[in-house]
Amino acid sequence: GTTYSVNNSFTTTGATSVTNSGLFTKGATGAIAAATGFSATGSVSLANNISTTNALIQIGGALTLAEAASPTLTAGSGGIVISGAINGTTGGSGESLTLNALGGAISLQAVGSGDSTGLTTLSVTNSAALSFGGAVNLTGALTQTNAATGSTTFSNTVALGSATLAGTTYSVNNSFTTTGATSVTNSGLFTKGATGAIAAATGFSATGSVSLANNISTTNALIQIGGALTLAEAASPTLTAGSGGIVISGAINGTTGGSSESLTLNALGGAISLQAVGSGDSTGLTTLSVTNSAALSFGGAVNLTGALTQTNAATGSTTFSNTVALGSTTLAGTTYSVNNSFTTTGATSVTNSG
Repeated sequence: GTTYSVNNSFTTTGATSVTNSGLFTKGATGAIAAATGFSATGSVSLANNISTTNALIQIGGALTLAEAASPTLTAGSGGIVISGAINGTTGGSGESLTLNALGGAISLQAVGSGDSTGLTTLSVTNSAALSFGGAVNLTGALTQTNAATGSTTFSNTVALGSATLAGTTYSVNNSFTTTGATSVTNSGLFTKGATGAIAAATGFSATGSVSLANNISTTNALIQIGGALTLAEAASPTLTAGSGGIVISGAINGTTGGSSESLTLNALGGAISLQAVGSGDSTGLTTLSVTNSAALSFGGAVNLTGALTQTNAATGSTTFSNTVALGSTTLAGTTYSVNNSFTTTGATSVTNSG
Protein backbone atom coordinates (compact mmCIF):
# COMPACT_ATOMS: atom_id res chain seq x y z
CA GLY A 1 0.00 0.00 0.00
CA THR A 2 0.87 3.66 0.43
CA THR A 3 0.81 5.10 3.97
CA TYR A 4 0.13 3.15 7.15
CA SER A 5 -0.94 4.32 10.62
CA VAL A 6 -0.64 1.75 13.42
CA ASN A 7 -2.14 3.30 16.54
CA ASN A 8 -1.92 0.42 19.02
CA SER A 9 -0.06 -2.86 19.51
CA PHE A 10 0.54 -4.99 16.44
CA THR A 11 1.46 -8.64 17.07
CA THR A 12 2.01 -11.58 14.77
CA THR A 13 3.06 -15.13 15.68
CA GLY A 14 4.60 -15.29 12.21
CA ALA A 15 6.11 -12.56 10.06
CA THR A 16 4.97 -9.01 9.33
CA SER A 17 5.87 -7.84 5.80
CA VAL A 18 4.93 -4.35 4.61
CA THR A 19 5.40 -3.05 1.06
CA ASN A 20 4.85 0.68 1.53
CA SER A 21 5.30 3.41 -1.03
CA GLY A 22 4.45 6.00 1.63
CA LEU A 23 5.25 6.38 5.32
CA PHE A 24 4.60 3.55 7.78
CA THR A 25 3.81 5.25 11.12
CA LYS A 26 3.84 3.41 14.43
CA GLY A 27 2.29 5.53 17.19
CA ALA A 28 3.32 5.71 20.83
CA THR A 29 0.69 3.27 22.16
CA GLY A 30 1.67 -0.38 21.91
CA ALA A 31 4.63 -2.04 20.26
CA ILE A 32 5.16 -4.20 17.17
CA ALA A 33 6.03 -7.83 17.91
CA ALA A 34 6.51 -10.02 14.85
CA ALA A 35 7.91 -13.36 15.96
CA THR A 36 9.45 -14.56 12.70
CA GLY A 37 10.42 -11.24 11.18
CA PHE A 38 9.46 -7.63 10.43
CA SER A 39 10.10 -5.84 7.15
CA ALA A 40 9.01 -2.57 5.56
CA THR A 41 10.19 -1.69 2.06
CA GLY A 42 9.72 2.05 2.56
CA SER A 43 10.22 4.66 5.25
CA VAL A 44 9.11 4.23 8.85
CA SER A 45 8.16 6.72 11.61
CA LEU A 46 8.53 5.05 14.99
CA ALA A 47 7.32 5.97 18.49
CA ASN A 48 7.48 2.52 20.10
CA ASN A 49 9.42 -0.73 19.92
CA ILE A 50 9.77 -3.42 17.26
CA SER A 51 10.77 -6.94 18.27
CA THR A 52 11.18 -10.36 16.73
CA THR A 53 12.28 -13.74 18.07
CA ASN A 54 15.73 -14.17 16.51
CA ALA A 55 14.43 -13.01 13.14
CA LEU A 56 15.41 -10.14 10.85
CA ILE A 57 14.15 -6.59 11.29
CA GLN A 58 14.54 -4.82 7.94
CA ILE A 59 13.60 -1.27 6.99
CA GLY A 60 14.18 -0.39 3.35
CA GLY A 61 13.74 3.36 3.65
CA ALA A 62 14.49 6.02 6.23
CA LEU A 63 13.76 5.53 9.92
CA THR A 64 12.50 8.64 11.72
CA LEU A 65 11.92 8.62 15.46
CA ALA A 66 8.81 10.45 16.63
CA GLU A 67 9.15 13.48 18.91
CA ALA A 68 10.86 12.58 22.23
CA ALA A 69 10.65 8.85 21.44
CA SER A 70 13.21 6.30 22.59
CA PRO A 71 12.29 3.03 20.86
CA THR A 72 14.20 -0.26 20.98
CA LEU A 73 14.56 -2.67 18.06
CA THR A 74 15.20 -6.23 19.30
CA ALA A 75 16.00 -8.97 16.80
CA GLY A 76 18.37 -11.41 18.46
CA SER A 77 20.37 -13.51 16.01
CA GLY A 78 18.12 -12.38 13.14
CA GLY A 79 19.93 -9.06 12.92
CA ILE A 80 18.85 -5.56 11.93
CA VAL A 81 19.20 -3.86 8.54
CA ILE A 82 18.17 -0.23 8.02
CA SER A 83 18.90 0.91 4.46
CA GLY A 84 17.88 4.55 4.77
CA ALA A 85 19.03 7.38 7.02
CA ILE A 86 18.12 7.27 10.70
CA ASN A 87 17.02 10.57 12.25
CA GLY A 88 14.88 12.07 14.96
CA THR A 89 12.29 14.81 14.90
CA THR A 90 13.88 18.24 15.28
CA GLY A 91 12.51 21.19 17.20
CA GLY A 92 11.60 19.71 20.57
CA SER A 93 13.22 17.17 22.87
CA GLY A 94 15.97 14.88 21.65
CA GLU A 95 15.34 11.27 20.66
CA SER A 96 17.33 8.10 21.33
CA LEU A 97 17.48 4.70 19.68
CA THR A 98 18.51 1.32 21.09
CA LEU A 99 19.38 -1.66 18.90
CA ASN A 100 19.67 -5.18 20.33
CA ALA A 101 20.73 -8.09 18.14
CA LEU A 102 22.43 -10.71 20.32
CA GLY A 103 24.23 -12.97 17.86
CA GLY A 104 22.99 -11.00 14.84
CA ALA A 105 24.64 -8.46 12.54
CA ILE A 106 23.51 -4.83 12.43
CA SER A 107 23.87 -2.86 9.19
CA LEU A 108 23.13 0.88 9.17
CA GLN A 109 23.70 3.80 6.82
CA ALA A 110 23.69 7.47 7.88
CA VAL A 111 22.76 8.10 11.53
CA GLY A 112 21.76 11.49 12.92
CA SER A 113 22.05 15.06 11.66
CA GLY A 114 23.98 16.71 14.50
CA ASP A 115 20.86 18.48 15.80
CA SER A 116 20.52 18.45 19.59
CA THR A 117 16.73 18.44 19.24
CA GLY A 118 16.75 15.40 16.95
CA LEU A 119 18.30 11.97 17.36
CA THR A 120 21.08 12.49 19.91
CA THR A 121 22.09 9.03 21.19
CA LEU A 122 22.46 5.53 19.80
CA SER A 123 22.98 2.49 22.02
CA VAL A 124 23.82 -0.93 20.62
CA THR A 125 23.11 -3.38 23.43
CA ASN A 126 24.36 -6.46 21.57
CA SER A 127 25.50 -7.34 18.07
CA ALA A 128 27.74 -9.56 16.02
CA ALA A 129 29.17 -7.36 13.24
CA LEU A 130 28.16 -3.68 13.30
CA SER A 131 28.56 -1.45 10.24
CA PHE A 132 27.85 2.20 9.50
CA GLY A 133 27.80 2.84 5.75
CA GLY A 134 27.02 6.55 6.00
CA ALA A 135 27.99 9.52 8.13
CA VAL A 136 27.29 9.35 11.88
CA ASN A 137 26.45 12.71 13.47
CA LEU A 138 25.12 12.73 17.05
CA THR A 139 25.49 15.37 19.75
CA GLY A 140 25.19 12.68 22.42
CA ALA A 141 26.72 9.26 22.94
CA LEU A 142 27.33 6.26 20.75
CA THR A 143 27.56 3.22 23.01
CA GLN A 144 28.20 -0.47 22.54
CA THR A 145 26.81 -1.66 25.87
CA ASN A 146 28.12 -5.22 25.53
CA ALA A 147 31.07 -6.19 23.39
CA ALA A 148 30.24 -6.84 19.75
CA THR A 149 31.24 -10.37 18.75
CA GLY A 150 32.03 -9.32 15.17
CA SER A 151 33.84 -6.47 13.48
CA THR A 152 32.74 -2.84 13.79
CA THR A 153 33.15 -0.64 10.69
CA PHE A 154 32.76 3.11 10.20
CA SER A 155 32.89 3.82 6.44
CA ASN A 156 32.17 7.55 6.54
CA THR A 157 32.73 10.54 8.83
CA VAL A 158 31.84 10.25 12.52
CA ALA A 159 31.00 13.23 14.78
CA LEU A 160 29.78 12.47 18.31
CA GLY A 161 29.38 13.87 21.79
CA SER A 162 31.19 10.80 23.11
CA ALA A 163 31.88 7.19 22.16
CA THR A 164 32.09 4.14 24.40
CA LEU A 165 32.89 1.21 22.15
CA ALA A 166 33.40 -2.47 22.99
CA GLY A 167 34.11 -5.28 20.55
CA THR A 168 36.67 -7.18 18.55
CA THR A 169 38.18 -5.49 15.48
CA TYR A 170 37.48 -1.91 14.38
CA SER A 171 37.89 -0.24 10.98
CA VAL A 172 37.65 3.55 11.04
CA ASN A 173 37.84 4.71 7.43
CA ASN A 174 37.30 8.45 7.77
CA SER A 175 37.49 11.20 10.40
CA PHE A 176 36.29 10.33 13.90
CA THR A 177 35.57 13.31 16.19
CA THR A 178 34.10 13.53 19.68
CA THR A 179 33.55 16.65 21.78
CA GLY A 180 33.95 14.34 24.79
CA ALA A 181 35.96 11.15 25.18
CA THR A 182 36.45 8.16 22.90
CA SER A 183 36.92 4.91 24.80
CA VAL A 184 37.49 1.63 22.94
CA THR A 185 37.63 -1.82 24.55
CA ASN A 186 39.02 -3.90 21.69
CA SER A 187 40.02 -7.55 21.84
CA GLY A 188 41.15 -7.34 18.18
CA LEU A 189 42.93 -4.70 16.12
CA PHE A 190 41.65 -1.11 16.00
CA THR A 191 42.56 0.21 12.53
CA LYS A 192 42.52 3.90 11.64
CA GLY A 193 42.80 4.39 7.90
CA ALA A 194 44.63 7.15 6.06
CA THR A 195 41.58 9.36 5.41
CA GLY A 196 40.70 11.67 8.29
CA ALA A 197 42.09 11.90 11.80
CA ILE A 198 40.82 11.03 15.27
CA ALA A 199 40.06 14.04 17.49
CA ALA A 200 38.70 13.20 20.94
CA ALA A 201 38.61 16.38 23.00
CA THR A 202 38.56 14.90 26.50
CA GLY A 203 40.59 11.74 25.88
CA PHE A 204 41.25 8.74 23.67
CA SER A 205 41.84 5.21 24.90
CA ALA A 206 42.05 1.75 23.33
CA THR A 207 42.63 -1.28 25.53
CA GLY A 208 44.06 -3.38 22.71
CA SER A 209 46.34 -2.97 19.71
CA VAL A 210 46.08 -0.12 17.21
CA SER A 211 47.07 0.22 13.54
CA LEU A 212 47.46 3.90 12.67
CA ALA A 213 47.66 5.77 9.36
CA ASN A 214 46.59 9.23 10.55
CA ASN A 215 46.71 11.44 13.62
CA ILE A 216 45.14 11.22 17.07
CA SER A 217 44.61 14.38 19.11
CA THR A 218 42.99 15.47 22.35
CA THR A 219 42.67 18.80 24.15
CA ASN A 220 45.04 18.37 27.10
CA ALA A 221 43.66 14.89 27.81
CA LEU A 222 45.28 11.47 27.92
CA ILE A 223 45.96 9.35 24.85
CA GLN A 224 46.31 5.75 26.02
CA ILE A 225 46.92 2.61 23.96
CA GLY A 226 46.93 -0.62 25.94
CA GLY A 227 48.38 -2.86 23.25
CA ALA A 228 50.86 -2.53 20.43
CA LEU A 229 50.91 0.48 18.10
CA THR A 230 51.69 -0.34 14.46
CA LEU A 231 52.10 2.42 11.90
CA ALA A 232 50.55 1.68 8.51
CA GLU A 233 52.74 1.49 5.41
CA ALA A 234 54.56 4.82 4.76
CA ALA A 235 52.51 6.59 7.45
CA SER A 236 53.83 9.45 9.58
CA PRO A 237 51.14 10.14 12.18
CA THR A 238 51.27 12.58 15.08
CA LEU A 239 49.79 11.99 18.54
CA THR A 240 48.96 15.30 20.27
CA ALA A 241 47.77 15.28 23.88
CA GLY A 242 49.06 18.44 25.55
CA SER A 243 49.18 18.19 29.33
CA GLY A 244 47.12 14.99 29.26
CA GLY A 245 50.15 12.96 28.27
CA ILE A 246 50.61 9.82 26.19
CA VAL A 247 50.87 6.20 27.40
CA ILE A 248 51.54 3.34 24.99
CA SER A 249 51.83 0.03 26.84
CA GLY A 250 52.73 -2.22 23.92
CA ALA A 251 55.55 -2.19 21.38
CA ILE A 252 55.64 0.54 18.74
CA ASN A 253 56.57 -0.57 15.23
CA GLY A 254 56.06 0.21 11.57
CA THR A 255 55.09 -1.97 8.63
CA THR A 256 58.12 -3.64 7.10
CA GLY A 257 58.77 -4.36 3.44
CA GLY A 258 58.04 -1.03 1.75
CA SER A 259 58.68 2.61 2.60
CA SER A 260 59.65 3.53 6.14
CA GLU A 261 57.38 5.07 8.77
CA SER A 262 57.87 7.87 11.31
CA LEU A 263 56.06 8.85 14.50
CA THR A 264 55.72 12.24 16.21
CA LEU A 265 54.56 12.62 19.83
CA ASN A 266 53.52 16.00 21.23
CA ALA A 267 52.53 16.36 24.89
CA LEU A 268 53.30 19.92 25.99
CA GLY A 269 53.18 19.76 29.80
CA GLY A 270 52.32 16.05 29.80
CA ALA A 271 54.35 12.92 30.49
CA ILE A 272 55.05 10.35 27.76
CA SER A 273 55.47 6.69 28.73
CA LEU A 274 56.58 4.17 26.09
CA GLN A 275 57.83 0.62 26.04
CA ALA A 276 59.76 -0.95 23.13
CA VAL A 277 60.15 1.26 20.06
CA GLY A 278 61.20 -0.02 16.64
CA SER A 279 62.76 -3.23 15.35
CA GLY A 280 65.85 -1.91 13.59
CA ASP A 281 64.34 -2.51 10.15
CA SER A 282 64.98 0.31 7.67
CA THR A 283 61.63 -0.42 5.97
CA GLY A 284 59.70 -0.17 9.24
CA LEU A 285 59.57 2.56 11.87
CA THR A 286 62.81 4.50 11.44
CA THR A 287 62.36 7.83 13.24
CA LEU A 288 60.72 9.09 16.43
CA SER A 289 60.29 12.78 17.18
CA VAL A 290 59.11 14.05 20.56
CA THR A 291 58.03 17.64 19.98
CA ASN A 292 57.21 18.40 23.62
CA SER A 293 56.93 16.48 26.87
CA ALA A 294 57.32 16.67 30.60
CA ALA A 295 58.88 13.34 31.65
CA LEU A 296 59.76 10.90 28.87
CA SER A 297 60.38 7.22 29.60
CA PHE A 298 61.29 4.19 27.47
CA GLY A 299 60.58 0.96 29.34
CA GLY A 300 61.72 -1.34 26.52
CA ALA A 301 64.44 -1.51 23.91
CA VAL A 302 64.69 1.32 21.36
CA ASN A 303 65.90 0.23 17.91
CA LEU A 304 65.66 2.73 15.06
CA THR A 305 67.82 3.10 11.96
CA GLY A 306 66.97 6.81 11.81
CA ALA A 307 66.84 9.60 14.37
CA LEU A 308 65.41 9.97 17.85
CA THR A 309 64.77 13.67 18.45
CA GLN A 310 63.50 15.79 21.30
CA THR A 311 62.54 18.87 19.28
CA ASN A 312 61.93 21.08 22.31
CA ALA A 313 63.48 20.50 25.71
CA ALA A 314 61.60 18.06 27.92
CA THR A 315 60.58 19.71 31.18
CA GLY A 316 60.87 16.45 33.12
CA SER A 317 63.33 13.58 33.32
CA THR A 318 64.16 11.33 30.35
CA THR A 319 64.77 7.65 31.12
CA PHE A 320 66.06 4.79 28.96
CA SER A 321 65.54 1.53 30.87
CA ASN A 322 66.69 -0.91 28.18
CA THR A 323 69.11 -1.05 25.25
CA VAL A 324 69.14 1.80 22.72
CA ALA A 325 70.33 1.49 19.11
CA LEU A 326 69.82 4.47 16.79
CA GLY A 327 70.96 6.07 13.57
CA SER A 328 71.42 9.33 15.46
CA THR A 329 69.94 11.20 18.38
CA THR A 330 69.40 14.83 19.29
CA LEU A 331 68.18 15.08 22.88
CA ALA A 332 67.11 18.14 24.86
CA GLY A 333 65.80 18.18 28.42
CA THR A 334 66.64 18.24 32.11
CA THR A 335 67.96 15.04 33.69
CA TYR A 336 68.79 11.81 31.83
CA SER A 337 69.04 8.23 33.07
CA VAL A 338 70.61 5.76 30.62
CA ASN A 339 70.42 2.33 32.23
CA ASN A 340 71.77 0.07 29.47
CA SER A 341 73.85 0.28 26.30
CA PHE A 342 73.30 3.33 24.09
CA THR A 343 74.60 3.03 20.50
CA THR A 344 74.30 5.32 17.48
CA THR A 345 75.76 4.82 14.00
CA GLY A 346 75.81 8.61 13.76
CA ALA A 347 76.11 11.34 16.39
CA THR A 348 74.62 11.61 19.87
CA SER A 349 73.90 15.19 20.98
CA VAL A 350 72.44 15.96 24.41
CA THR A 351 71.40 19.40 25.67
CA ASN A 352 70.80 18.78 29.37
CA SER A 353 70.02 21.39 31.99
CA GLY A 354 70.21 18.70 34.70
